[in-house]
Amino acid sequence: MTALTLDTADVSLLLSVVSFASESDTYRAQDAHLERLYRRLEGAAARINAKEASK
Repeated sequence: MTALTLDTADVSLLLSVVSFASESDTYRAQDAHLERLYRRLEGAAARINAKEASK
């Protein structure tokens, strides 16, 4: 088995990639959460508008 030798720049680059991937997953989760909230607000607005229109 060959040993892998990394210098400081390699380690820094790897940490940056891992950090970016982690942040990317976080942002995707936040985007999905905001999308669900937006759909709920749209549904609530539609129900309120329908209720007001039926008066």
